[in-house]
Amino acid sequence: MKGSLGKYLRWLWSYSKGVRSALVWNVVLGISTVGLNLLFIWLCKALVDIATGNIQGNIYFYSGIILLVVVLRLAFNAVSLRLENVTLAKLNFNIRSALYSNLMQSRWMGRDDYHSGDALNRLMSDVDKVAEAICTDLPSFVTTLFQIVAAFVFFCLLQWELAVVLILMIPAFTAFSKLFFRKMRVLTSRIRSSESKVQSHIQESLQHKTVVQSMETGEYMQD
Repeated sequence: MKGSLGKYLRWLWSYSKGVRSALVWNVVLGISTVGLNLLFIWLCKALVDIATGNIQGNIYFYSGIILLVVVLRLAFNAVSLRLENVTLAKLNFNIRSALYSNLMQSRWMGRDDYHSGDALNRLMSDVDKVAEAICTDLPSFVTTLFQIVAAFVFFCLLQWELAVVLILMIPAFTAFSKLFFRKMRVLTSRIRSSESKVQSHIQESLQHKTVVQSMETGEYMQD
């Protein structure tokens, strides 16, 4: 793949112009959901302590707060899902429109360098992956980072040994994920190439079907 990482990031940044505010709100909702999850855990612990007599408190009050947290989590998840779908559809349309205009205005000098089937496959499949990476993976990545930091602080407040275990687990998961995504990158590249070949073959078959049928009809009339 030619080009620098900064070039691709600038390209993605330029095409995300119409959905940046929605992405920020999606990240805010994700972070808020993480906070509600940690609050839910703390409230459940407090409720158990009240039930066992370790601490004093109103069990009905804590139960009401837990119910409110559950409702807010469901509401935030619903709003986040709708915002993600709307943003994904809008970004898909914007990127496809721009790429389609560039394809129609460009000139392919080499006959074997490009194929309309391959271009169509890239326009449909790859655009979906790029839009999904921006609208879904990027907010999830930011939310996950915040979740790790928040979980570490939360564990430190509860029991510092749990925070140490979390710190020890992070390098192992990082190494495993690096190997996993490296393998996935290779497999994805192979899949994209295979899909382009299949798309090109199908398109050529459909394009030449009428010609073949016409030739068969001409031969039949001659006979």
